[in-house]
Amino acid sequence: MTPIAIAMTVFAGGMFFLAFLMSSRMRLGSLVTAFRVQSALLALLAIAAAFVTGEFQLFIVAGLIVLIKVWFIPSFLLRAARVSGASERLQSYARPATLSFVAACLAIVALVGARGLLPVGADYFVLAASFGIVLVGLLMLVSRKDMFGEGIGFFVMENGIFTFGLALTHGMPFLFEIGSFFDLLAFFILITVFTHRAQDENASVATDDLRTLTD
Repeated sequence: MTPIAIAMTVFAGGMFFLAFLMSSRMRLGSLVTAFRVQSALLALLAIAAAFVTGEFQLFIVAGLIVLIKVWFIPSFLLRAARVSGASERLQSYARPATLSFVAACLAIVALVGARGLLPVGADYFVLAASFGIVLVGLLMLVSRKDMFGEGIGFFVMENGIFTFGLALTHGMPFLFEIGSFFDLLAFFILITVFTHRAQDENASVATDDLRTLTD
C-alpha cells in the first residue's frame, strides 16, 4: 500500500472508532466533540483522495467540511442546547453497554458486507469503515430519545455516506456534493427550530413529547 492509501485507511478507521464511541455516549458535549473530530478526519480523507485522483474540487469539499461540520454545526448545536436549557445528559431507549455491544455486532456486519460487495478498484478498509459508520449512525438515530442525539446520529450517517462515496469513486460529482451540504444545513435548521419549540412547550427535547406539539 502507498503512504496515501495507508493514510486513508487510518482516517477511515479513526472515523469508525469515533462512531463506535459515540454509540454509547450519553453526554451532549462529548458527542459533539467526537463528531467534530470525526468530521475533521473526513476532511483529511477528502484531501488524501484529492492527491490520489488529482481532483481539485475535493480540496474545496474538504474546506466546506471543516467550515460546516467541524465548526458551524457543532458550535450551533451547543449554543442551541445552552439557549434552550436542554439537559447535558441525553436519553436513550437502551443502556450504554447494550448499545456498545450492538455497535460491535454492526462492525462485524460491515466487515463481512464490505468483503462480499467490494467493487473493483475500491478500498476495502475504507469501504468497510463507511458501512460501519452508516450502521452505527442509524443505531444512534433509532436508539436515542432526544432530538440532539438523533440529530447527531443523522450527521454521523451522512459522514458514512460521504466516506462510502470516496471509497467507491474517490469523489462524487461536485454539484452532488454541494447539494448534500445544503440538505445537511436544512436538516440542521429544522432540528434547531423543533428543539426550541419542544423545549418551550414541554421543557424537554425528548421526541416522545413531540406528539403534544400537534395538539
